[in-house]
Amino acid sequence: MTRFIHDKFAKDYLEELLKNYGEVKASEKVAGEIKEIDVLFTPSKQQSSNL
Repeated sequence: MTRFIHDKFAKDYLEELLKNYGEVKASEKVAGEIKEIDVLFTPSKQQSSNL
């Protein structure tokens, strides 16, 4: 079980919210850093005007 239930909810919510606009990865490790980021969002190359 996750330590902080709100943390899991926020990650799932952001992933669901942003998945139509680009790539979303929860708990991604950053190269060259010791830290781990919570949510990594990479927008699609094709931008929608109704974003």
